[in-house]
Amino acid sequence: MLHDEQNEAIIDRLYEAATIPEKWGGRGVLETLAHLCDCTDGAIMSVRDHTLAGWTANENAFPKLVVYLRDNWLAKNPYVQSAERLFHNLALFSTRR
Repeated sequence: MLHDEQNEAIIDRLYEAATIPEKWGGRGVLETLAHLCDCTDGAIMSVRDHTLAGWTANENAFPKLVVYLRDNWLAKNPYVQSAERLFHNLALFSTRR
């Protein structure tokens, strides 16, 4: 569990990265968040009109994301839910009793 000072510092860095996008990648905020979660990789993607608008990652994840996006693994990933699939599943779930 994080102490109040650590929470405040992370929140400050998140707000800073929201205004200075370069603060997310490399050894920035995503690296810190990955470390706090005992992870090696950290990435963030933004989507606009069902299209990838941008992305960044920490140093460890960056080369993996380059390959992931270059080879269109998002479309091949059966675990990724499209809006259409989510709507269909929601409709099935809400009609079951």
